[in-house]
Amino acid sequence: MHPRAKESMRRIALVLAALFLSGSASVGGLCGGDAPPGLPPLDPASFDTQRAAHLLSRAGFGGTPEAASTLAAMGLEKAVESLLSASTPETSKDFEPTVTERPNPQDLRNKTQEERQKLIRENRRSDQQQFQSLRAWWIRRMTLTDRPLVEKMTLFWHGHFATSQRDVKNSYHMWLQNKTLRANALGNFKALVTAVAKDPAMLE
Repeated sequence: MHPRAKESMRRIALVLAALFLSGSASVGGLCGGDAPPGLPPLDPASFDTQRAAHLLSRAGFGGTPEAASTLAAMGLEKAVESLLSASTPETSKDFEPTVTERPNPQDLRNKTQEERQKLIRENRRSDQQQFQSLRAWWIRRMTLTDRPLVEKMTLFWHGHFATSQRDVKNSYHMWLQNKTLRANALGNFKALVTAVAKDPAMLE
């Protein structure tokens, strides 16, 4: 990463940390990495275990007292950097779904009504089972990840774009969208919207 880009990201991260720790939901006036008017920079000396625990809660899914103590011992800047640059790979090998598609109408044409209904039921059952596995995998990832901010923002964008298995009816497409949201979770919003707009789950 270019030094200037890295420094810009660091400044923005510190501002986000101040927002998280202050409980403020407004980022109006954020420009050039400076804190918004009325929100003073957080004093690094005040970053104690209690504030570290609060940061873990706001920028992730919380943490143990030991995790909060470890984060506090890093100091504010290193703590924020650790949340932004943890090492969990973006592509996980512990869940590899299969492509699931609805039965092709051409394939159903020469079948009896009973055969068609059986094929449709089997397809739905298989897809639902895979969706349950996908959901369990994502919960496990959110629980165990060392990239809590990425996972929390992935969850946030999932809620923002409001797609669901009930509407999409395709577990593989839901997994693809989950990957798209995670890959763009902390990136450019325009790039995220463009990627989501082309995602199969949004086109269902």
